[in-house]
Amino acid sequence: TGNGCRGRAASTHTDGWGRAEHTQIHTGHQQLISTVACGDYKQYHKNGSIFMIGKYDHKGRRTNTWKYYTEKGKLLTIKNYLFDKLNGYFEDYSYRGKIREKGHYLNNRKVGEWYYYDKYGKFLRKVNEDE
Repeated sequence: TGNGCRGRAASTHTDGWGRAEHTQIHTGHQQLISTVACGDYKQYHKNGSIFMIGKYDHKGRRTNTWKYYTEKGKLLTIKNYLFDKLNGYFEDYSYRGKIREKGHYLNNRKVGEWYYYDKYGKFLRKVNEDE
């Protein structure tokens, strides 16, 4: 399939309420060889709205952009992963939808300039995490 699961057949499952989806990898004979998440991943709040969207690589590691949402559908966090480590752009929002912080990660560590905001989304300060 096109989800990075090395050409093996994959199937996506929910928990019965549609709250979680994951991919299982199968051999050509549909024998289950892994329950490790692979490919696109979605998880839902109890009310059915999206809680998180992301992607796993063929080894079950978070990769690319992951987004997290409130039960009302407001964006909470944007995280970028490579090999299950935070790498790349990051943004965090309050439940009211106001930006709280943004910056970049490299191997799970904050790097470079980070910007911090108050509860109203007003800029507070810039911090260089490399210093």
